[in-house]
This record gives sequence, C-alpha cells and structure tokens, in this order.
Amino acid sequence: MNNILVKNYNFHRHVLLEITKQCNLQCLHCFTEAGHSLAEELELDDWKLVLKDLIDNGFNAFTISGGEPLLVLKKIVPLVKYIKQLNSQIKVYIFTNGILLNRTNLHRFKKYVDGVGISIDGCKRTHDWLRRQDSSYVAAIDALSLLQVEKIPVFVQSMVTPQTLPYMEDVVNICIDKGVRAIRFSHVDFYGRAIKHKQTIGCDEKHLISLNSTLKRLKEKYNIYLTSNLVKKTELQKNKVLFTIPSLHILPNGYVLPWYGFPLKLALCKYPTETFSNLKKQVLDAKISAFKEIMENSQAYVSRSNMRNIIDYDNIVAHFFD
Repeated sequence: MNNILVKNYNFHRHVLLEITKQCNLQCLHCFTEAGHSLAEELELDDWKLVLKDLIDNGFNAFTISGGEPLLVLKKIVPLVKYIKQLNSQIKVYIFTNGILLNRTNLHRFKKYVDGVGISIDGCKRTHDWLRRQDSSYVAAIDALSLLQVEKIPVFVQSMVTPQTLPYMEDVVNICIDKGVRAIRFSHVDFYGRAIKHKQTIGCDEKHLISLNSTLKRLKEKYNIYLTSNLVKKTELQKNKVLFTIPSLHILPNGYVLPWYGFPLKLALCKYPTETFSNLKKQVLDAKISAFKEIMENSQAYVSRSNMRNIIDYDNIVAHFFD
C-alpha cells in the first residue's frame, strides 16, 4: 500500500503531529484546549512507528506541535533525529510558544529541524492577555532573537482578534527586524477553548474586511511573505477547496484526522493498533467518502475551517524552507 494515500487520495504531504496536550500556557484561543497531558498519549516507540508508516506512505513534511512540544524534549529530540535518519530530505518543523526556547534546548535539536514557528499576537499587552501570562510576549521575542542569531529559518503565526487587529503592522515590523521569513495572520477558528471565548475574541464581518484590507496594504508595503486563513467566496465555489485533503493531524493518543475538529468516528486510523500500511483499501475508501460527503454538504463548515490556511501554510514551507 506504499504511497497509496498521497497518490490515490490527493492528500497533501504535510502532517501536523500533536505530540502532547501538555502546555505551560492557557491561551484563550487554543483550539486543542491544551493544558494537561492525556493519560493515553503515545510513547516514543509508538511515535517512531507513526513516522515510519507515514514516510513509507509518501508524506514528506512534519510539524511537531502541542500543547507545548518543548515540555517533552525527551520525545522530541529522538523523534526529529529519527526522521532525518529515515530520510534526510524530509522537512521537519517545530512550533512553540518560545517560553522554553533557550540556547541549551535549541542545540539539542537544531541540526535536525528545517525551521521553527513562533506565535506573536499583536503587542505585548494583547499577546500576554490572549495567552494569560505576563511574560509570554517577552519570551516569544527573545526566542525570535535567539533563532536569528542561530540562523534558523523562522515563521510566525499571529492570531487576529478585535484586540490584536490594530497591531498587525507592528507584528510585521518586529518580524522583519528579527529576520522572520513569513507571517500568517489567522482569525480564530472556534474549536476547543476558543468556543468559550467566542464573544470576546471572535472576528465579525467588519473585522474580517479590515484584516483583508490591512493584509493587502502590508503586502504592498513590505518585502516579507504574508498570508492568512481567509477563504474567498470564489474559492468555496471551486472543488479544489472541497475535495482536497490538505493535511493530516495526529492527536497525542494516536487518532489520525483529516484535520482538527473532525469527529473521531471519521478518524482514518488509530496508532499503534492500526497503521496506514495495513489498513484495507475498502475501509479507507469508505472513510474518505464520508469525509468528502461532509465537506460537500456543509459550505458553512468549510468557510470556517482551516482548509485554505493549511494549503497556504505548506506553500510557506515550500517557498522558504526547501
């Protein structure tokens, strides 16, 4: 069944590995509702099985996130090393809030990663408020400075809320100063903890129009790659949005989802008891068909999902880190 997923089902080749639910922040917008680790999180040997199986099936780019992945460095370091041992051409990225990113920790995995993602949400006041920790903004900026000194490619994720929207240009200027390659401005998708704070951090139509116009202006003004998770109405009318499965999301307990937010009953498989390589084709056909049916019959779901966002994200990776 080698490469059947990529070739037959038009999967994008990027995989998000949610390595742990454990986190040192309690962000208002967190779609994974991270905090404490799950009781049944995969062990190191299980994650190696996951990676070997995915690489055998044609996937060639992995982003390791959480939770906060640097809380479980004992897993992260051997995993990124293992990926490069399997295939040195595989792209590996780590997404972190930056709080634990010091020189000692960075040097443990530096030679095995192709880039690092950091979150910067507006100014210090809005960033610390959104992430519920007064020192989180300074830590993120310090992380950017360290990565710049160490010459590691960096991309920034910036959440756009009514509170952070006025500071988009400030984020761009800081990122340019720190040598950041790309920035993705994303309005909040309402999963996990974000659902509880929708009235506070949700963007209405006015905010989204402002996001779009500000992004256009900043693209014209600055020489840095900028993108967002906005979905155009014309794109929703094209099959490429509805029928492209752009990424995979592996949960800490081994469930494999087409993307976060889909019900577990639509999980494509569950490691370590199931793998793509031993999954019968007719079973996979049925699961893919169920996924496509949901996407076809729910324009509202597509419009608020991360589908376009992930495609843009992978283009950032391809453009700056290949």
